[in-house]
Amino acid sequence: LITSQQKIIGVIQIINAKTKSGKIREFTEKDKIYVNFFANNASVAIEKAKMTRDIILRMIKMAELRDPKETGNHVNRVASYSIEIYEKWAKNKNIDWKEIKKVKDNLRIAAMLHDVGKVAISDTILKKPGKLDYNEYEIMKKHTIYGARLFDGGSEWDSMAADVAINHHEKWDGTGYPGFIDNIYNDNYKIIKNKKGDEISIYG
Repeated sequence: LITSQQKIIGVIQIINAKTKSGKIREFTEKDKIYVNFFANNASVAIEKAKMTRDIILRMIKMAELRDPKETGNHVNRVASYSIEIYEKWAKNKNIDWKEIKKVKDNLRIAAMLHDVGKVAISDTILKKPGKLDYNEYEIMKKHTIYGARLFDGGSEWDSMAADVAINHHEKWDGTGYPGFIDNIYNDNYKIIKNKKGDEISIYG
């Protein structure tokens, strides 16, 4: 499998061409055309997936650089806890293992980006050595909304990442933030009410 940059990105092994009756036969020139077509498509798909993964990892690194408290260890720990909790919850709900595995793969990356909205918070607040005052804390709380705004791509993963970003400071007893927002894209948004219990997204 060769990329557009002429780099080998993987290998496909094709074995045992068979007749309709199941007898092993030699590969034909027509078979080679099909395999080349499949290999080219597979190379493009893998290259795009790798590019997407690299961009996401750079976003994580960017968030780490902005916030001295946001270390690689922290984001990896959050991701690990998140998928363990999700798996236990999903098994209790008798969710199919294929679905669990798919969600876990997406949730790991989404959870690593939980604090990416902090890139929109001023350094004066983000890197303040002491305790934040009331107004500073209210601004800091907006990182959940800024993070959710970044994931407006419409894909299943975008929805999950937005859920994680906006809900990761919610609390079961309703004392978390930001709660239900009327419009996250309006800077003068209104908080309708707090979220609690099952009102909080499972990904959050």
